[in-house]
Amino acid sequence: RKTIDDDLKEYSYPNSNFGYVVQSKTGFINQDLFLLWLNEIIIPYVKKKRIEYQDNNLIAGIIFDGCTSHIYDKIIELGNSNNIILFEFR
Repeated sequence: RKTIDDDLKEYSYPNSNFGYVVQSKTGFINQDLFLLWLNEIIIPYVKKKRIEYQDNNLIAGIIFDGCTSHIYDKIIELGNSNNIILFEFR
């Protein structure tokens, strides 16, 4: 969505207990938003699960579509450095 309702912005803004809401100018995901999602949501979740399972060597896997904002060098490096394997479907 290109716009976000004011109530949603006010009550579900980043770092709130209700969710994490971001937007791009176009309304579509882009590389910056995808990187933010990985850094702020996925990687902390994976780290939490590794602690929960008491195994820091667990490998995580993420399956992506072929969108160009999903797979690029920075994302691949981030996955590798966090022991997360990226699978891309085309």
